[in-house]
Amino acid sequence: MRTATAVLLVWLAGMCVHADDDGNEVSYAELSLAPESHYNKDVVYEANYLGSSSSFPKYVEDSGLRAKKYILLTIGNAKLPAFVKKTDEMTKFVAGIRKMSRVKVLGKVKKFKRKPKINVMPHYYVLIEDIEVVETGGGKEPADGDKARRPPPGRRPFRPRRR
Repeated sequence: MRTATAVLLVWLAGMCVHADDDGNEVSYAELSLAPESHYNKDVVYEANYLGSSSSFPKYVEDSGLRAKKYILLTIGNAKLPAFVKKTDEMTKFVAGIRKMSRVKVLGKVKKFKRKPKINVMPHYYVLIEDIEVVETGGGKEPADGDKARRPPPGRRPFRPRRR
């Protein structure tokens, strides 16, 4: 009886330790350069949100990630795409994120089941479990001397005369 109680306590302690581990915090640069070293592991990283899409390449859909069930987020750059399950709350949340906002992502690094025809396309992705906005983006205001100038007005396009 004591042995069973001891085993149960050790197992519960292990579960508590595992529940506190939210993932391995890594820099986005390290993650995007070598995603295979973090394959099938929970990761936490921060990067800039660049946009979202609901259309996927064919090899992504062949891997089981359908546009009906997932939203593609471009966080950092396109080297490591991030997918989040499509729900009403998540769709509203993603629509409310401004471009260039700093976001913190908790997710798992996965590998696509199908290989892309073009080798430059990414082979790994992040399946997002949780995302939060750390800093709202929107671009920096230009300094007084750096005001953007309008381009000079263009000339009329050259149209040859008919003869």
